[in-house]
Amino acid sequence: MDVMGVWNTAAVTVPRMLAGPDPAGCRFVAVASAAGTRGLFHLSGYGMAKHAVVGLVRCLAADLVGTGATAVAVSPGSTRTSMLSATAALYGLDDVESFAPSQLTERLIDPAEVAELIAFCCSRAGGVATGTVVSAEGGFRG
Repeated sequence: MDVMGVWNTAAVTVPRMLAGPDPAGCRFVAVASAAGTRGLFHLSGYGMAKHAVVGLVRCLAADLVGTGATAVAVSPGSTRTSMLSATAALYGLDDVESFAPSQLTERLIDPAEVAELIAFCCSRAGGVATGTVVSAEGGFRG
């Protein structure tokens, strides 16, 4: 569902963005993952879906050339969410804090930090990031 959700969202929103009064100010931002640019243990299906999200965003950005609208993927690392708790359980870990050393920041990312980066990507200044994966990985080292 990861990539299909992004696909369906783009299919509905991008035509509306382009039909609006200021397409050059429009930004499509998808959430990928550190798993979208590398392989992670026991997460093949998830990684495949997130790689697809990255590919979709890169192709969408190419399709938007000349419109001023942009597309970008934001790629969080180990973020303090219920999904990280589920991943810890998958790995047999008692605590999500076990993921902190996998990032150069040596701490988990707060969801608000990812939201702030997404907000920047939605700004006019964030338009220069089109077609890219913007890392919110905290220096993820897998």
